[in-house]
Amino acid sequence: MNNKSLTIGGIFLSLLLTGCPTNPPPETTTSTQETQPTAATLVVDATEKNALQQAITNYIKQQKQTVETSDRFFAETIDLNGDSIKDGIVVFSSPYWCGTGGCTMLIFQGQKNHTYRLVSTTSLVRPPLTVSETKTNGWRDLIFTVSGGGMPAKTIALKFDGKKYPTNPSDLPSLSAKTPIKGTKLFPEGSQPQTLSL
Repeated sequence: MNNKSLTIGGIFLSLLLTGCPTNPPPETTTSTQETQPTAATLVVDATEKNALQQAITNYIKQQKQTVETSDRFFAETIDLNGDSIKDGIVVFSSPYWCGTGGCTMLIFQGQKNHTYRLVSTTSLVRPPLTVSETKTNGWRDLIFTVSGGGMPAKTIALKFDGKKYPTNPSDLPSLSAKTPIKGTKLFPEGSQPQTLSL
């Protein structure tokens, strides 16, 4: 092999080495690995659920009704008043608590000792409902559609009056169709109600 061939080969090899980075580029994709709940999280969730079920049981007893495992309801916890403690929203679905216009909804305020205090009861509620980003007197508005019982369907915002939420949403004005609704949707279509664990 002559010197000319060696020179050309050396140049070609240099170009190849120059074009290859010595360190691989940093990863640009985001990991999609899901984090698993810890034992502490599971304990908190179980405590929260049990406390809310106890609050529901206490309410039924206060109404002079027998607590049954057949009592069905939708339930969720979410911070309604910005105190970083989750509050409870419960909408019954059992026949006793429902009529042609909807069912009874209970709002519980979460306490620091993992209990719930009843704040208000509202009739004629049908899921789904939206926990709005807007607040009235420090509590988030609850938005849902009222219908049935001979009344025309209308979407309303249940607003906290400083002590409780209104008891009868059918008396409230309808929201404008142009009103933007932003928030957390609870109990969407297809949700399965819970039963009491006695």
